[in-house]
Amino acid sequence: MIRIIHYDYNLNSFIYLNYMELIKNYILTLSSSLFIIPGTYVLIYKKSIFSIITYSVSIASINYWLDPSNQHKLFYDKLTSYTACFLYIVNSLYYMPTIKLKIITIMSVFLYYVFYRLSCHLYRNNNPNWLYAHFFFHLLVNLSKWLLYLNL
Repeated sequence: MIRIIHYDYNLNSFIYLNYMELIKNYILTLSSSLFIIPGTYVLIYKKSIFSIITYSVSIASINYWLDPSNQHKLFYDKLTSYTACFLYIVNSLYYMPTIKLKIITIMSVFLYYVFYRLSCHLYRNNNPNWLYAHFFFHLLVNLSKWLLYLNL
C-alpha cells in the first residue's frame, strides 16, 4: 500500500493518506472541473452572467476535493452549490420555452438531489460505491447546466 504524507490544517498535523483515497479525490476533482465547459460556452456564446455562477461552483468544488478534510472548503462548496441550484431552478422556470422542458429541468434537479443524498448515505455507511454515486451526481449537474444554457 502506498501512503502519502499530507498536512491537515484542521488537525494542525501531518497525516498519512492512502493512495486510493487520493485517486477518489482526483476523480471528483476532475468531474467538478467539467462544470467549466458549460460555463465557458455560456460566457462566449450567450455572454451571460451564468458563467460566473458556474465558474464559482466549479472552483469551490475543485478546491474542496483537493483537500476534503477541510471543513471551511466544504462550507463554501455547499454554499455555492446550493445557491447555484436555487438560481438554476428559478432561471429554468423562466427561460425554458416549453412546459415539457420546464418539467425536465425540475426533474433533473430532483434526480441529482437523489444521487447526492445517495452518495452521502453510502459514504456514511463506508460503502465504496459512494464515489460512483457522487461522480454521477456531478455528471447530472453538468447535463442540467447544458439543458439550461442551450435554451437561453
